Amino acid sequence: MSFLKSLAAGLLLFPTLSHSEGMPNLRVYTQNLHGYHPMKEPARFLEKRGEAPKLSEPYLTYFTPEEIERGQRRQLEALTQSIGKLKPDVIFLQEVGAGLPASAKDCAEFFREDGGDAFGRNSALRLRDRLRATGESYEAALACRANIGWRTDANTFRDTRVWRGKNGAEELVYDYGANPYPNGFIVEGTAILARAPWRLSAPREWNLPLSKPGESFFFQSAELRYGERSSWLLAVNLHGKWNVRHFEAAMALRRAIDDLVRTHPDRARFKGLVIGGDFNAPLFRPRSGEATVAGLAWELERAGEFDYSNDAPASAWEDLRARLWALNFKDGAFTKELGTEAEARLRTDQALLDYRNFARSGVNERLPLTEALSPANCGASAWEGFDAACTFPKRIDLLFHSPGLRAANATVLWSNNKFFTTEGISDHPGLLVDLRIEENEKGPASP
Repeated sequence: MSFLKSLAAGLLLFPTLSHSEGMPNLRVYTQNLHGYHPMKEPARFLEKRGEAPKLSEPYLTYFTPEEIERGQRRQLEALTQSIGKLKPDVIFLQEVGAGLPASAKDCAEFFREDGGDAFGRNSALRLRDRLRATGESYEAALACRANIGWRTDANTFRDTRVWRGKNGAEELVYDYGANPYPNGFIVEGTAILARAPWRLSAPREWNLPLSKPGESFFFQSAELRYGERSSWLLAVNLHGKWNVRHFEAAMALRRAIDDLVRTHPDRARFKGLVIGGDFNAPLFRPRSGEATVAGLAWELERAGEFDYSNDAPASAWEDLRARLWALNFKDGAFTKELGTEAEARLRTDQALLDYRNFARSGVNERLPLTEALSPANCGASAWEGFDAACTFPKRIDLLFHSPGLRAANATVLWSNNKFFTTEGISDHPGLLVDLRIEENEKGPASP
């Protein structure tokens, strides 16, 4: 490693103190665990009747329990080792799993503290305990989404069978008609981990209603304080929805968080907001080639790309309306994801209205957000051996923060993690960011 890279790595490992009431920089890491990821188990190939086997993504139902247990242990070992080197202060985890095919797979099992390092115990708690055993003092706040993941039924493998091996059909795993996990494999949720002296308080699970009765959006939040200091940050961890539902959910979250901060009894000591996770929508960057609009809900403007702030012209809003409506179509066909075309039109127009009203609310009534990673603040060169990069195609693992928290050394970790390989710790990359607390975050005005 060159002298400059060594120096950069040293600066990353020992961040300087900011001038905001002695609060140090905050290193944040977000990672989708992909449930019990079968790390380094042989690749899967699916064979449909009358067709040759084709390489498949590492979906858990294509693996045996023995493979999944072995792979997840490798995943936890790799995470423990890498986190020990990266030393993030806060970790956002999504698709955190607990339970086994024959277990209850309920929230009581998700939150259960006992069980040691046994397969089936909550992955975030196992990771926390492994980190503690190395001398790294982390605490965990869990949020149970209560969805049962990775089910099969009588039709899952009716016309498909599963092979394993590096080159295709080498060893049969599940034959036609198999149904190995009729009751699912895990119960899922999210977790936030904080490394002492940072500590978590007021953990909360949210289920925000969306525009259709019975639909809601789940995410978690916690207040973050450094030691005994009274200043606090708000940490939000999410696993986003898709398309128009993503837009609806994002706006519901932003309004709820604004209300929480505005009415907080310790509002005066609020220092900023950090939102991380698997957003299930890439950033909206139309001039840079990424025109998927669902992720626009997190931003109002981006220099050189778009501007939907309160003075945007009518033509910009008509363009956005067309882009949102296009989310209801795939390959030219209406998807019926939101119901009939009339129902979809109502929900799409309402999502646009919510966004426009948010833009018009004024900077003193909302918490602005900035996405952390840019070429100007990328610190990938300091992390040799971590598959670190400054870009990732169609990145959906994101981190937003208040403008009063300046991002530095932002890095895509595990950039080689892909959907069609089990070689990495997940099928998602991670994101690592240093945030410097530079000034008081004004946020939305108090009522």
